[in-house]
Amino acid sequence: MDGREKIYIRTSIGTLALLKKESIRMFEKPYTAYILQYSDKGCSGNCIFCIQSRVNSGLRKDMLARISWPKIELREFLHFLEKKGKRLFKRICIQSVIKNEFIEEIIYIVKKFEELGLDIPVSVAITPVDKDILYKLRSLGVDRIGVGLDAASPRIFKLVGKPYTWNKYINFIKDSLDVFGYRRVVVHLIAGLGEREQELYRVMENLISLGADIALFAHTPLPKLKSYPLGRPSIEYYRRAQIVRTLLLKGYRLNEIFYVRENRLCFREDIVDEVREAIDLYMLSTLTSGCPWCNRPYYNESPRGPFYNIPSTKMLENLKNTIAKEVLEAISKCIELNQ
Repeated sequence: MDGREKIYIRTSIGTLALLKKESIRMFEKPYTAYILQYSDKGCSGNCIFCIQSRVNSGLRKDMLARISWPKIELREFLHFLEKKGKRLFKRICIQSVIKNEFIEEIIYIVKKFEELGLDIPVSVAITPVDKDILYKLRSLGVDRIGVGLDAASPRIFKLVGKPYTWNKYINFIKDSLDVFGYRRVVVHLIAGLGEREQELYRVMENLISLGADIALFAHTPLPKLKSYPLGRPSIEYYRRAQIVRTLLLKGYRLNEIFYVRENRLCFREDIVDEVREAIDLYMLSTLTSGCPWCNRPYYNESPRGPFYNIPSTKMLENLKNTIAKEVLEAISKCIELNQ
């Protein structure tokens, strides 16, 4: 890439709206500028839950989850970002798709952001690449790596058609931690892909013990999507996952959070008491998880709700009674281990 050819990207509609390049009603503003590599055919991966996937070839490629991602020339986007980005955004997130020369293009895009000198931290969400690429990204100012493991277990990984192999992803996460350091690798996990709850908790515990952080997503079952029959997770299930993530990051182990009774997994009484006594703290578990300043407004949900990831503390305060009730109900239930 010599810089003379036109490079296109996709940018979330909310990002463009803040830059005054699109006119939409903004219920919540993104704190992060979200960028997606452009491909008119989408991604060559086979993930059944992703609109960009080639197995969902009949669906619009200007969409990802519930959000539209218009096409824009990189040079034009950089121009608007240079003028307004410093006061609008706290982070830049560049997301990859698998296509010819996607690694070279990611490096090129990152270089262009570095040349702007905006002093805004940059994350790159990418599928497994060689370790030297990770070092290159770090040298260009990238401070965090996102890894779309998505599946809670090797069983689900295979079911939903993830590219590469489970072990390749786990080794890539370890390599990323070697390069970027403790809690600077954010692993994406999607709740509601057919996993058992204990599978989700187990993989979270393993990844957090390695030094990674977790970004939780709720499966978004859009019509015609190959994963549509899987449906969406219940709010109760998702709230439990958010609480368990918080407890694990605080240093608890699963055997300190749960006990087994009559083939059911139940929260320990001291954990239930802790959550009840510090309900305001544990309500923060429902805020969007991921890199610092990532809030992904309405990525998984309609503005009408139900709300899986809460994009701002202001919205959390407005929903305080509802969220408190959801959190308390989630920890009061036991889970059938065979489900």
